[in-house]
Amino acid sequence: GSLERAEAQVPRLGDYLIEKGLLTADQLNQALRRQKQDTHKGTGSLLGRVLIDQGLIDQKVLEEVVIEQVLALQTALKEANAQLEKKVEERTLDLQRRVVQIQTAAEVAQSAISATNLGELLSTTVNLIVERFGYYYASIFLVDDTGQYAVLREATGRIGKELINRNYRLAVGSRSVVGWVT
Repeated sequence: GSLERAEAQVPRLGDYLIEKGLLTADQLNQALRRQKQDTHKGTGSLLGRVLIDQGLIDQKVLEEVVIEQVLALQTALKEANAQLEKKVEERTLDLQRRVVQIQTAAEVAQSAISATNLGELLSTTVNLIVERFGYYYASIFLVDDTGQYAVLREATGRIGKELINRNYRLAVGSRSVVGWVT
């Protein structure tokens, strides 16, 4: 989860002490060996306590480093939470779009049942598509009886109506989206 991602962004205590120049890699390895030995004896200690006991750092340095790490972890958690919130928002918007699609499909289906003629059904369909999906234009082509042309049967807007009046058509299989689909 977000805690694991945040923790991964904050160096472990030993690495952080090396990074700050307060400890060498050899000193850290020595302290880790001692910690491991203590754990095997059943008297395990936290790394910070081992470092203090060996005189490699003092209590004040440990407290300062731990505070810095806690603050870094807090910042990393805030960033991880912000990323999660953004993902939730994106997914919520995606779900809302899908709900609109399903509702629109249901309305088109209802329109198909109640329409008194094909023209009414096509008109309702293009208008719902434009209205619900926010498109500026929608059109419906139907393949003619010969199977050679896709004829524009319904479209939105002034230009759409003008194209319908001109019997606009595209050859089936032509180099257009409509031709490709047909």
